[in-house]
Amino acid sequence: MGRYARSIVSSAGSGERFILIDGMPAADEFDADREANALARLSGQGFSVIVALRPEEATLVDSCHGYAIVRSRDLICPIEGDSKYLWLANGVPALASSFVGVSEHASRGNVLPAYVEALRACVTSAVRDSLTDEEKRVRLAMILIGRGDFDDLSDVCRFDDDMAASLEADALFFGANLLARTFSVAGVCDDTLFSAALPGLYGCLDSSEVVIQSAACTLARLGEYGRCAIVAGLSHDGAFLKELSCDFGVDFINAGALALVDAHLPQQSEIEWADTVLARRSWAFWAARSLEGEQGDLPKVLGLPGDAPLTFEEGTLPEPLGGHGEGSENGLAACSGGGSGDGLESNHYYERRLPYISPSDDVNQQMKACLLCLSRKALAGMVTHYSPDPRYGCQDEFALRLVEHLNACRDLIDGHFSDVYESLINSEACVHVNDLTSLFIHDDFRIASLLLGERGSRDDELGRESLKRVVSSTGSKLLEAYRDYFNEALRTVMGFDAVFRNAERAISRASAHGDRVAEIVFLLAAAVGDVRLGSCKRGYVRARQAIKRADACGCTYLRDAATLITYAAEAKLGEELSYRPGEIENGALGDLARMLYKACVGDDSRVRLDSLSRSGVSHEVRWALWFLCNDLGDASECFRGLIPANWRRVSGRAVPGVEERDDDSGSLTPTVPPAGEADAKAKRVQVKVLGSFEVRVDGRLVPFSRINKRRAKDVLALLALTPGHKMRKVELLRCIWGEDDYATGAQKLYEAIASLRSALGGRYMGFDPVHSSRHGGYVTVGEGDVEFDVDRFNEICQRVLAGGCDDEARARKAVVVHQMYEGGPAYVASDVTGNAARKIERIDRLYASSCVEGAQCALRSGRYYLAAELSRAVFDKWPSREDALLVLLGSLKGLGLRSEALYAFRKHKTTLYSELGIRPSLEILSMVEEIVGEGQSDRSDEGVSAQEGREMEEGIACDPSPSSNGPCDTADEPTDMARDEGEPRERTDAADSHGFGASLGGRGTSDIGERGIAS
Repeated sequence: MGRYARSIVSSAGSGERFILIDGMPAADEFDADREANALARLSGQGFSVIVALRPEEATLVDSCHGYAIVRSRDLICPIEGDSKYLWLANGVPALASSFVGVSEHASRGNVLPAYVEALRACVTSAVRDSLTDEEKRVRLAMILIGRGDFDDLSDVCRFDDDMAASLEADALFFGANLLARTFSVAGVCDDTLFSAALPGLYGCLDSSEVVIQSAACTLARLGEYGRCAIVAGLSHDGAFLKELSCDFGVDFINAGALALVDAHLPQQSEIEWADTVLARRSWAFWAARSLEGEQGDLPKVLGLPGDAPLTFEEGTLPEPLGGHGEGSENGLAACSGGGSGDGLESNHYYERRLPYISPSDDVNQQMKACLLCLSRKALAGMVTHYSPDPRYGCQDEFALRLVEHLNACRDLIDGHFSDVYESLINSEACVHVNDLTSLFIHDDFRIASLLLGERGSRDDELGRESLKRVVSSTGSKLLEAYRDYFNEALRTVMGFDAVFRNAERAISRASAHGDRVAEIVFLLAAAVGDVRLGSCKRGYVRARQAIKRADACGCTYLRDAATLITYAAEAKLGEELSYRPGEIENGALGDLARMLYKACVGDDSRVRLDSLSRSGVSHEVRWALWFLCNDLGDASECFRGLIPANWRRVSGRAVPGVEERDDDSGSLTPTVPPAGEADAKAKRVQVKVLGSFEVRVDGRLVPFSRINKRRAKDVLALLALTPGHKMRKVELLRCIWGEDDYATGAQKLYEAIASLRSALGGRYMGFDPVHSSRHGGYVTVGEGDVEFDVDRFNEICQRVLAGGCDDEARARKAVVVHQMYEGGPAYVASDVTGNAARKIERIDRLYASSCVEGAQCALRSGRYYLAAELSRAVFDKWPSREDALLVLLGSLKGLGLRSEALYAFRKHKTTLYSELGIRPSLEILSMVEEIVGEGQSDRSDEGVSAQEGREMEEGIACDPSPSSNGPCDTADEPTDMARDEGEPRERTDAADSHGFGASLGGRGTSDIGERGIAS
């Protein structure tokens, strides 16, 4: 390094002013002082020195002075273009630079040779010899696994958070994320690129046999059999490879690793494995031959046209056996019962359960192998129904059941559930499940039964233990997992379970194995569960993903089902439906979609049915009918109002008519009022003004776009706020159209009343909901047919204020008032007369008085927490009300929350001074003196300090007035106000000991007040 520095200094006259040094020489890395002196000599001559140091060469940094450190995170260089290819570089400049100007080539199937060379260099540098043995083991394990979480990595080698933090900061190549506890090695996480980058690892593999074997076992456990075969091929331990091939041999065959299995499976001479091995090897041979195009007369054997069934490209991985290419269509059946009936699991049966077959039986073997291959294509929607030609001897039970299963799968994917149910109801395989093919038939029948709405399952009749024994005999964990996933998914679709709990795991596993149709079904079930629980946006996105995958697979029925779910998500969100006539090809689902659209837009006209009948609904769409009738909230109510009467008996649960509703609030408030306050019969039109503006006709929510047309909402809101719901036309004109002349305003009022009549359904209900008198000049909302929540609110408020019952009953009614208020009337008064503002102010005063009265009753009953909540709700909105403050101080005193009481007093004092220029009343001052006196007796009490006591004594003694210059004059008030606004409220858990649970008004459940009083 010193000689290099001298030669550079001697050539300074040539104008070279920047020096880039790529790492320290390996022989001198421990002589840090000498290297630091050389760097200082260069810097002293005016050179800018840039040194690329590895973490193990960091000792040089401690010996230098006046340097700036640029870490790996500061050099992140993302790939330009599509963000989905960022995993190829992870921001490493050496990898990202190989895509400069040619980012369109960055894909899984087409990468540049320059990138492959850069990737090999990064792999070699990642496991360089200068690292410690422990670091090399960790990095090698990450490269072999590719991507995963830290728990998977801990199974291979010792790994802790310190290592993860070091890798995240200094080694971008590994993509470590300490927060998510995951890693993804750049480029190497893809199997194809991993194979291309293997030459960069050959220098360290000889001494890493334990890491290779542990990584292979971890990949097999994770189901990454293709990558596991690549990693296992790096091992030289024959015993380990033999054991691994015996345990996961069929999975390796399904992943296309035929060479590994054939090379390390036991030979026929070993008696213990003779039958199984010969069956496996014979099956693999004939399957490979059929996929490579050497099928001969197999189309005739299968009863198919000569150009239809088997057209595979030569040299490609066998897609039906688990190829992971982009074009692979090796999906499980969408409705094929939790893994039942795919070529993968049939292969497992062939490998585990098929008896010894003579090698001379070529045609029979090849026919069965091609049937297994065709099952993959059929389940991906690429092969239609077919029947084998009996002239070619395809009469054994295995082949016939497999053909029957494939036809059932095709019917289930196309939505013909009744055909599958009728064809398999008397099948012996559905009753006597003794092998895997009979399990396939049994699962097909179970799926059809569930989708037709039958709750009973033959699993209970046959015994789940026997079914589990058949599944376990195959040795396939994938089959067992898929059966559980499909069962849970279908129960979610039918509404027997609320949510698909293993949705993410099932979707990711199906996607990893390339099972496209299974992934579609899992997406649909997850979307149904999301919409049911209110996560409509997530359900909408999942349904859209299912549509894309269904289009790619040619599954028309699944695409139509996903489209219907997107409509349902939009309906529950209250958005305008993106409905387009003819978008859904299935006639029955199209009828339901048309009915949902008309319900959402408020169209009460008769719905045209193209495929369904009004006399009875088809059981094949029962899953969709149950979903639309019960899981969309307000949209379900509107939808149930349009379905024919004969459909209600199969709509999932009883759909009550209007005359059968017994809730006294008309579904306008979230609480159930006490007994004795319910109306005998709900009214046909229900208007909600408090909290939010809603109008329901026969239980169906009227769209806001209809009620807001021509300012009909303003007319209805003013009539609702007016006692008796009757106003003079002149008053309406002045309040709403005060800026127009009388003739123009009268015409607009006439149009608004006509629009209001139409929105309230007067044309269809047989009565006029709005009365407009020509001679008297009054406008009235129909009596006896329209119900307002304001009327019930006023009635309960009057009961609270009038007394006549015990304190607990009055406090309970005050809770109902508080819950119904919901922030006040949802109407913005825009009139210049102030009429609407006065009406709103009257409701606000009535609410405040009722809550304060209820709080006083709760305080007298010893319900301090309830009293504090009711009084605080009023005090927060009107801090100048002395009656609310008195009750709040008394309740907080009982709860021991002195600091919050003192804060409330200071807020009240500041508000009175700023708004009215007066001081608090003597009653409030005496109450505060009481609280301060109790606090002074114990200075260590929580929330009350000596300083606060002195401040309160000064605050009590002050006499603020506009003309005084005392201790609380105008100069001191801003300070108090600033302190009041910035001081947070202190809450303790003392309130929970009073048995009231959560607070009111959005801070807890809607019925907490009643439960608190009853406790």
